[in-house]
Amino acid sequence: MNGWHSAHGWTLIELLVSLALLALLTAVALPGYQSLIQTQSANRLRDDLFAHLTLARTQARTLGLPVAVCTTTDLFVANPNNLQCASAGGDWTPGWFVFVDLNEDKQHQDGEPLISVYEDAPLNVSVRFNLNRAVLFDRQGRASGSNGSFFVCRLDIEFLSAVVISPTGRIRFDAAKPENCVG
Repeated sequence: MNGWHSAHGWTLIELLVSLALLALLTAVALPGYQSLIQTQSANRLRDDLFAHLTLARTQARTLGLPVAVCTTTDLFVANPNNLQCASAGGDWTPGWFVFVDLNEDKQHQDGEPLISVYEDAPLNVSVRFNLNRAVLFDRQGRASGSNGSFFVCRLDIEFLSAVVISPTGRIRFDAAKPENCVG
């Protein structure tokens, strides 16, 4: 060894330049990252709706009993067995629940078991249903009535998606238009 020691580390100028570059990269990436988070939360809501509808159809076929999905405005009741379906209206943003509808009236009564409850909608995402009623799957998993479409929308980031239920009970994703999202 020649007696010289080399210093390992960064100088103050190198550190300041590195921090400036990090700040610049963060400023450039942050808006894109926020948009990604917003899109993912809207995707999650759409996927959760799809999963709950699929669960309702599967349970109807498995149990051999009619199963309904409806929206409500009182998801935070003390006793979940007291949940009531909202009256006519297409806004499902507050949440929904799945239950065995023994008398097939699309209303939840005492003695009709709850299967699932959804109450975690992200901010600024709306869910609209084009029919003013609950969705009822019969014992064979068919949906009563005509085609129903749920529109999951977040207009500020142009997230427009639909979950469509056919009379046969088939559930699928589709595109939505901005006019589907207001109402």
